[in-house]
Amino acid sequence: MLAADAMATLAAATILLTLVAELAMPWLMYAMNPGYAVNPAKFKLTILLTQITMPYLPCMAIYAHLSGCCRRAGGSSCRPARRSCSTSSPWPRSCRRPRPTARRVAGSWGVIVAGLLQAGLLWWGVRALGRGWICAGPG
Repeated sequence: MLAADAMATLAAATILLTLVAELAMPWLMYAMNPGYAVNPAKFKLTILLTQITMPYLPCMAIYAHLSGCCRRAGGSSCRPARRSCSTSSPWPRSCRRPRPTARRVAGSWGVIVAGLLQAGLLWWGVRALGRGWICAGPG
């Protein structure tokens, strides 16, 4: 029961924090790095890239919780899930020379895809251990 409550609280808190940060990103960026406001293009790109990558936070919070479950449950079966993901984004080979901005945006989306894959594969590994996705299974 405690693990289920911890997972629910962790997921809700990080999703709420992500939503607030997504909506307040321009003001947060002014507060964190006011020097970027001098260059409007750089400022807008920074806001965009940060908004794209913010959903990585709940993915990694859930991943951390599930990693603890794997460790407690004999996590050798979860190790492949941990090793199988990287934060690199494949760029289509058909593009001649993508603009640096396009590469940055694609890389940001790659971070989200990697986060979802990491959390999803670890969830699958925990389920394979019979622990349930919130570590409240038998054992």
